[in-house]
Amino acid sequence: MRSLSYLEYDEHQYFDEALSELTEGIKLFEKMEAENRLEEVNFYPIALNKRADLLIEKQLVMEAMQDFSHSMYVQKKFAINGEIKNKLCYFSALDGYFEILSQIENYEHVLLDICNELIYIVDQLIEDGEFSIEDGIIDKMYIRRYIINRDVGDFERALIDISAAINIQKLRLDKGVLSVKSSLAELFRYRGKLLHIEFRDLEHAINDFTENIYLERTLDEPNLSELCYDYRIRANLYWELEQYENAIQDYTEIITICLDYYQKEKEFNSIFLTESLNRRANYYKSQGRIKEAINDYSLLINIIRKNIENNDFTDLNLLLKSLLNRGNSFMDLERYQDAFGDYSELLELVSDNLYEENEAIDDIFDVTIRALLAQSHVLEKMQRLPEAVKVLDELIELVLDINEKDRLKELFIPSFKKAAILEELGEYAEALATYNNFIEAVIDQVTEDLDCLKDISYIIHYRSALLYHIDDFENALKGALRADKYFHYLLENDIHIDMEMIEANQEIIDNIKDLSKKTKKKKFLFW
Repeated sequence: MRSLSYLEYDEHQYFDEALSELTEGIKLFEKMEAENRLEEVNFYPIALNKRADLLIEKQLVMEAMQDFSHSMYVQKKFAINGEIKNKLCYFSALDGYFEILSQIENYEHVLLDICNELIYIVDQLIEDGEFSIEDGIIDKMYIRRYIINRDVGDFERALIDISAAINIQKLRLDKGVLSVKSSLAELFRYRGKLLHIEFRDLEHAINDFTENIYLERTLDEPNLSELCYDYRIRANLYWELEQYENAIQDYTEIITICLDYYQKEKEFNSIFLTESLNRRANYYKSQGRIKEAINDYSLLINIIRKNIENNDFTDLNLLLKSLLNRGNSFMDLERYQDAFGDYSELLELVSDNLYEENEAIDDIFDVTIRALLAQSHVLEKMQRLPEAVKVLDELIELVLDINEKDRLKELFIPSFKKAAILEELGEYAEALATYNNFIEAVIDQVTEDLDCLKDISYIIHYRSALLYHIDDFENALKGALRADKYFHYLLENDIHIDMEMIEANQEIIDNIKDLSKKTKKKKFLFW
């Protein structure tokens, strides 16, 4: 029989030459197999495996799959008492077969069977001393099976497999295999996500992300994007558990990492940075740490402005909300001019029609309505009452133009505020018209929406109070009686009503009735 030196071909040898030589030798084995003269099996499956490797290099994967399959068949055929002679060769064939089959859809259950067999063989090879834990082969097998079990929805088995892989890689790390750190960090991330999403085990998920972050931090060149991602997930888990201070610490870590990189890479832009600044700013504001909130909003606004200058409108929606939130924070500090500037910039961005050209903005009308309402409030604080009325007119017109039933609820506050300012300015006719316009706009919803009925009853009461104030007692009484009827109906339907308003409304009724008896007016403070 000719020499089998071609099994040791030089890796730099031309593929075609090596493939031709291997094929020539395999033909001899095939002839012997056909004539039932195949006694020595060792070299035949080895040759098939090597040719399969070359076929894969030439992207002839189906032909390679056939070689791996036949290699396993031959080895099983000549097994002694079910014991395969060359387990390492059989493992190579089965492993290669798995790699190819895993690229084909709908073979998950077959792949699971192969994984089970691979794990069994690797365990035997470790016992025989062919493999060791340090090789990283057995954990790779468990990772494969974890992925398949996860993809088919068997999360219990997936959790068992990834936990086995983690334990093995921890052993390898303990034995000084430092190269496993990155892989182990990734496994902790995957298990943390599995525990979070599929098992809702937030505490253990946090523990896994803590391990993951520690390992990432100790790498020579940590992947900053992945590190920010892991901090972000852990922060969100803390937030879900209402451990807000821990969450803020993680958001702060993200901000520190991103800002450091942002200074070095001028074009760097990360959702992690903007999201974390927004979360931290909102938290500071909720805790009354207004100055710290303003600092974060300011940094966030400046970053997004620069991105917009570079035609990156990804965070345009966040910019609008940040301007609104910073404006509200300025209001908390009575920095009215600064607040007015933020609201004005927000509305200017909206008026530039950026939202029509960019799908980045959502809820544009909600933000606009809130900004207009806030701007009217700051103008009122600055005693620029006529300007406040104009802003409220714009807001009311916007809501009416939308003409959606659920939006009409938003007419109540601007209508009430506008009427109240007009009363303060002594423009009573305009104030009454504002009340009447509100009632006319929403009256059709009264029968199907008790909240709408509540708004109308309040407005009718305010209108009655104004009518009483200007000595129109007949219409004031009609309105107050109507409001009283609505109030009691709402209470019967478990709708909360301000009891002071009910009492004030009743006073109007009682006073007017007394006036009709005494034919003279009593002075009455209705506010």
